[in-house]
Amino acid sequence: MNEPTIRESSTSRMFFLFQHAIFLVVQLLFYINFFGIYIVDVKSLQLLIGVQDEDS
Repeated sequence: MNEPTIRESSTSRMFFLFQHAIFLVVQLLFYINFFGIYIVDVKSLQLLIGVQDEDS
């Protein structure tokens, strides 16, 4: 009687972890994309500041 209930809880837990893992991966991809754009902006700003420093 106990084994099937344990199996059911473990399968539901595995499904929950799988769903949570997919959500985390999607969030990570979104943050990587956002920070990637942010890093590109910072690099372009550094280049602009560098050009300004060279001119002055």
